[in-house]
Amino acid sequence: MPFGAAMAVRKLLRELSAVVDDVEAERLKLVRRYAVVGEDGQPVVEGNRYLFGEKQSEFNAGYGDLLAAEVEVSAPPLHSKGMEHVEVEPWLLVSLGPFLVEE
Repeated sequence: MPFGAAMAVRKLLRELSAVVDDVEAERLKLVRRYAVVGEDGQPVVEGNRYLFGEKQSEFNAGYGDLLAAEVEVSAPPLHSKGMEHVEVEPWLLVSLGPFLVEE
């Protein structure tokens, strides 16, 4: 992959990674707000899941709102020029659609 194309992909990945980190931080705030709390003051985990008890629907509503929020990504678009030899699965092209510019 040419250097310019690799840098564009790297910038996009950094930007998306920051968004994922922000969403996870907000999800953990919801967990702390709605999860059942153990004697140690920490959210109770059973298996690999937090327990919410009677507040499950409140957590689900808050998490649904979080996932439905639109986020603006300021990374530059990915141009197809310079990426002619990159093999990409079709599902990934669909996912990257808003970031791709055909030339």
